[in-house]
Formats: sequence, structure tokens, C-alpha cells
Amino acid sequence: MAGPSAAHRPPIRAAVVVALLLLATVDERGFALVNDCLQTLSTAFALVHDGEVGISRNTWFGTPRGSLECVSQYGMGQSLLETLPVFVARALWARHPGTPTAPLFALIPIAGLATAAWGSARAALALGAGPLSSILFGLALPLATPLLGYAASGLSESLQAGAVSLLVAATIVLRTEERCAPGWEVTAGLAAGAALLAKSFLVVVVGPLALVAALGAGGGAAFGRVRWRVVVSGGLLASAWALFEIVRFGRLFGGYEGLGFTHPLVDGLLRLTIFPNKGLLWYAPLALLAPAGLAVLWKKDRLLAASLLVAGGALLILVARWYAWDGQVGWGPRLLVPLLPILVVLASAASVASRLRFAALVLGVLGIAVNALSLVVPFPSVYALAAVAGTPESASSRLASTASWSPIRLHARLLVEKARGGDVAGRLRAGALSDLNPPLVPAGELPPFCTESLSWTFWGRSWVFPSEAVDPYRLALIDQMVRALDLGRFETALNRARVVIRTGGAAPDPGDVAVAADAALRLGRTAEADQLLSLVAGSCEPAVAFVRASRGLDVSCVPEPARRGFLVSVAEAKRLGLSVTGWSRRIVGRQRD
Repeated sequence: MAGPSAAHRPPIRAAVVVALLLLATVDERGFALVNDCLQTLSTAFALVHDGEVGISRNTWFGTPRGSLECVSQYGMGQSLLETLPVFVARALWARHPGTPTAPLFALIPIAGLATAAWGSARAALALGAGPLSSILFGLALPLATPLLGYAASGLSESLQAGAVSLLVAATIVLRTEERCAPGWEVTAGLAAGAALLAKSFLVVVVGPLALVAALGAGGGAAFGRVRWRVVVSGGLLASAWALFEIVRFGRLFGGYEGLGFTHPLVDGLLRLTIFPNKGLLWYAPLALLAPAGLAVLWKKDRLLAASLLVAGGALLILVARWYAWDGQVGWGPRLLVPLLPILVVLASAASVASRLRFAALVLGVLGIAVNALSLVVPFPSVYALAAVAGTPESASSRLASTASWSPIRLHARLLVEKARGGDVAGRLRAGALSDLNPPLVPAGELPPFCTESLSWTFWGRSWVFPSEAVDPYRLALIDQMVRALDLGRFETALNRARVVIRTGGAAPDPGDVAVAADAALRLGRTAEADQLLSLVAGSCEPAVAFVRASRGLDVSCVPEPARRGFLVSVAEAKRLGLSVTGWSRRIVGRQRD
């Protein structure tokens, strides 16, 4: 067994290589393009600016808390991490409003993948791998699996993988090394708590591993004395998780109200493992070695092997039964990302104890080739393309279940079109992907991010080309601006709206101006409201027309057939005390009904 200092070097080298590689290649512009990310971003903003956890009722799929705000349905771990770049962005915008903040937020997933690499390398080393092999397996987890697709994503997959990887490594070290530093016990507890904070669903992974880490004796023996450092450190974060659950939902495991395990088990298992769209074996070929590694580990330490089997098997079965088994928006089987550290560690065990080293190398290289597609063509661009294809099914459903629309194939095809340069959007509309079944022919406007020619991406690109990025901090600011107006915090709403308008370019968004003007009116500042409305004098957007009507100004721009109903709805909104955002949601809700 390697000495303490020797055991540190390979994991650190793996983590550093991963971090440097990602800094040189990630496309940070995709960080905030998935709607789910807005909930965690806005929550982080509320924590820093208001000491609260609420988000606006405008946020899609948020969990309502009262009639005026929502809370994020996702784990608090990602939001807590995002408070760090929010603090920096707040100070940055105080001096230079509008400075791109995507690079700040992109450091979170990069750090998560580097941490995952460290944990994977250290676990492989503890299982008997040599220094070089442990480095390679450290690199394999973030680079040769679908985890690479989340290298610049605001989703919490990088946090989940990093936490589970550390927990797996700590559990293995505590089981295999009779003399290990007490810090490993603390690491096991904190990693278990961080995984739970990242996603409540991971209790099925955390439970078996944390139990073995807390009770298992060193050297592979049976259960021994209680390791109280594991219990205490894990208990602290678990208590924080429970507190956030109760504050937000009133109970534990309350984040997905009304959703459940309704997908057929066998169908889910097949689609998550061997079918081409989301099958794990397509995205992480190293997983083929996991059964052999489990057999090897079973002969050495049945308790450790059983904990990995129970944790991984429980996650696979529950995800297969989950109504959104595919993760809906993501690269590969998104909800199985926490399983990847277990599979890669088992693959390392197989290669150490058998003649599978060459097979592991080949499968690792194949995995890198497949997942590199998600680095050069980030998955939000493919989902944006599929979303405007004009098919009856949703983009996520097509990409998850239609064999011809396999994301691996689509990413490769879009990469070819981008590499050709020229008018990528024109070729797509002309039928460049019409040979698919059904044909993928865009029927709507394509975002530039989706159809630009291939170019080198790198961390910090948003600072070099600021007009290219969707800014995470600004998105959170807009959501919290709406929330402040709905909650009757008109001064706060007005101040935030001013910043949004000032950083929105030459032509301010009419909806943002409407929020600012509505807040000014409610503060009794009619002159300021009129000045704000003058910024969008030529607009007849519904929100702007609502504020004009509330002010008693002319709304003849509203078409005659709809004008009477519009004025009635404005009068009703005033009677109910609704803000322009509350009125807009009410109107949209009626239209949906």
C-alpha cells in the first residue's frame, strides 16, 4: 500500500489535469440555458441579497409557497455553492453593472468534475492500482463518461458526482487501509451530507455507503466500533438538509409534489442501459467492466462490495421507475450521473485484479470520443434545435425515445454542420437533417448559440465576447425583481428593475420596463413611471399596456375587439391588488384554461 504522501500525488495530478483541460475547452455560455438552472440561481441570489429562499411565481415548475412566491423544487446544495459567485458578481456589478458573470458560475461545475477525478483516482489507488493507473481512472470519471457533458452546466450533476466520488473514496479507504487519517472519517460524513443536499433522491446512495463508512472496521473486517466523526460531520449537513426541506416544503422529501415512480420498470431499465438514446453503455463504455470488478471486490471485502451494489442498484431501479427517467434535459442518462463514480471504481478493481487493463484503456478512449461531442456541441444547443422542429412530441421525448434522434448521432451531425461553417441555420432549414425519422427540419427561429460556426471555446470567453452569453446573475436578478414586486417590496423591485434595464442593451425589454413603471406608480412616483414608459413609447406589449391603463393613459393601440375585455381585466386586477406580473400570470392561466 502506498504511503500517505505517495497516495496524495496521483489524485492531485488527475484533478489538476481535469481542471486545466476544462478551463481550456468549456463553453460557459451554456451555463444558464436550461430552465431548471434558474431556480437554483434565483435561490442563491435570494440567499445573498435577502437572506431568504423564495423565487418568483414566474419560474417554471417552482413549488408554490403561498400565493405570491415559489421555492425551488431542487436540492439546496447547488444554490448554496452558487452563493459564492453571486457574492463576487454582486460586488462586480456594484462597480461595473452588466459585466458578464458566466465565467464565475462556470467554475462550480469545473471544480465538481476535478473533485470527482480526485475521488476516483484515490479510490483506485486504495484498491491496488498503481500511480499511473489511478491517474487514468481519475481522468476517466469526468472525461470518459456523460459527466463531461455537465462541465459548464448550471445543473447539479457535477456537485452530485463530486460528492458521491468523495464518499466512495472515503468508504474504500476506511475499509482497506487500517491506518488512515481521521480526516477520512470527516470526509465521508461531509460527502454524504453534501450529496443529500445536492439531491434528496441520493439518500439511497448515501445510506449504504455512509453506514459502512461509519460502522465498518478497517482492513476489510466486519462491522466494528462506531466512527463518530462520520456520524457527526454527516449529521451536521443532514440537519441542514432537513431544515431547508421543512422551511421550503413543510416536510422532508417535498421537492417533487405530485410526481412519482410511474414509468414501467423493464422499459426504464432497457432505455437507461442498452438502448441508444440514453443507454449508459453507449455513454460510459467502462461500465461494461463493472460486473467483473464487483466480482473481484466481492472476494476481498463482501461488505464493501455489497454497499456499492446496493447503492448503485437502488439508484438504477428508482430512476428506471421515475416518471422522467431520462432526466428530460441533459447529456446521456442524467439521473444516473451519481452512479458513475461507483461504476468507474469497479472498473478500476477489474483492471487491477485481472487481464482487463487493455480493455479498460480501449473502453476509456471510446468513452472520451463519445462524450467529447458534448463538450464541442453543448447539449442545450441540440435541445434548442429539437424544440423548434415542429414535431408533435416534446424535444426531450424525441431525444430520449426516438432511435433516429439519438443525441450522440445528433451532436455528431450538428458538429459536422458547424465545422463546415457558412450559413448553418440555412442548411438546417433546407433539410440537412431531413434524412432522420421523423425529419428534423427547424420550423422556428434558431438561437445563434445553436447555429454558429465551430470555434474554439474556453473559460472566460464571455469576458472576451460579452454579447454572446446569457448572463446567469442577470437572469436571477430579473426573477427576484419580479418576486419583489409581487411581494409588495416596491422600492426593491424598482431598484432591481433599473439595473436590469441599464444592462439590457440599447433597446430595453418592455416587460422589464413595465415592472419598473408599475413599482414606481405604487410608490406614488408618477413622473418617474411616465419617464420609464417613454423608453418603450412605441410598444403595445400587454404588460406595458396594463401599466398605461393603470396610469390612466391612452391604450388605443390595443385592438378594438380585445380592448373592452382588456380594460375589464385591468380593473379586476386593480380591485384584487395584482401587480403587472400577477395580472400577466392570471391572463396566461385563463388562456391555458
